[in-house]
Amino acid sequence: MINKQIESDNLKEETFWTRRVIRDHVNAIGGIFNVDVANKQLQVSAAGARQKYLAHLEDQKKQKTQQASRERKLVSDEIEELKSKKLSLSNDIEAMRTSADNYADKAEKSRDLTYIAKSNSLRRAAKERDVELKSVP
Repeated sequence: MINKQIESDNLKEETFWTRRVIRDHVNAIGGIFNVDVANKQLQVSAAGARQKYLAHLEDQKKQKTQQASRERKLVSDEIEELKSKKLSLSNDIEAMRTSADNYADKAEKSRDLTYIAKSNSLRRAAKERDVELKSVP
C-alpha cells in the first residue's frame, strides 16, 4: 500500500494518462492475455518509444544548457554594467577634482571668492561620488 502511494505521488500527469489508456485498452479486448503482441503497429510503436524518450531527454538537456547560458550572460552583462559604472564614476570624480583645483587656482590669481565657492562645491560633489563609487560592488 505504501509503495502504491509513493508511486502515485511521484508520477506525472502524462504517466497517469498513459496508464489509463493502456488499462482501458486491455479491458476492451478482454484481458491481458488477449493483447496481440505480433501486431506490427504495436511493435513499431514500442521500438519508437525509446527513441522518443531519448529525444525528450536531449531536449531537456538542451533547455537546461540554454537556461544556464542565459543566466551566465545575465551575470556577465551585470558585471560589465558595474564595471562601466565604476569607470564612469571614477572619471567624473577625477574631472570634478581637476575642475575644483582649477577654480581654486583662479580664485588665488583673481582673488575672487566665488571661485572658491565653486571649488568647494565641486569637492563636496566629488566626495559624494567617491562614497557612491565605494558602494558599487
